[in-house]
Amino acid sequence: MRFSKQVFAALFVVLISTTVFCQTQDGPIPEELELRVVTRYYDDVSDRARWELKAEYPEVRLNGDIPAVKFNAMAKKIVMDGALDFKNRMSKMSEEERDRLPDGVNLYYETGFTIEYLSDNFVSVNFGNSEL
Repeated sequence: MRFSKQVFAALFVVLISTTVFCQTQDGPIPEELELRVVTRYYDDVSDRARWELKAEYPEVRLNGDIPAVKFNAMAKKIVMDGALDFKNRMSKMSEEERDRLPDGVNLYYETGFTIEYLSDNFVSVNFGNSEL
């Protein structure tokens, strides 16, 4: 089979351009496009008690937009239990202890998360918090 110079040149250009465009990162797996994580927030401030609280927790949605109900309830409970513990400890502070805080400084609690792995059957979340 013989090719003319024009056909050979056109084929060569197609092969080169295809090779260039194929050198990108792999696209997402179609199933992963159906997995979503929505960040939920809980913020609370008490100027009188001199504390601030910022919390984030994941709400996982699978197969389009179906909530992972048990996982979501557990993730929220973990974060909110930490927030409640902080509030309880702050409520036990005396006025004298609060007055010793520098002006403009409140005690602070923050918690957040990162999703380490997510599939239809498994979720790995890393929760972290900091306190001042």
